[in-house]
Amino acid sequence: MKGDVISAIWQPEESLLEADMAWLSVAGHSLITWDSDHYPALLRRIPSPPAALYVDGNPDVLWQPQLAVIGSRNPSGGGGLEHAKAFGSEFRRRGMTITSGLASGIDSAAHEAALLSGGQTVAVTGTGLDTVYPASSH
Repeated sequence: MKGDVISAIWQPEESLLEADMAWLSVAGHSLITWDSDHYPALLRRIPSPPAALYVDGNPDVLWQPQLAVIGSRNPSGGGGLEHAKAFGSEFRRRGMTITSGLASGIDSAAHEAALLSGGQTVAVTGTGLDTVYPASSH
């Protein structure tokens, strides 16, 4: 695998570069590299920070106080979704930005509540920004 990564760096596929450049040409899309002043300072401190962040939206949100909301994709009938929505809304009212992986269930409920109450959210994705996963999070 390491050899594949090195090859991809030294000999990138032209079509993939073109797709990235097309994505970056859209208003609201940006690329923040590790050496940029806009790269979140706390993220730089983790053991293996990402070299770059693809951002769809306002990159200044990355500097706002954030609270990660992560939970079950299949919450129990005991009010898990209602609690996530209440937390997302209340933490937004207290000036926090909700951050998670945008998974179905608890994560999405907290994002939705924060957005519906006028807040902003940060979704940390395991896919590129050109692929919304799960599709229900779109």
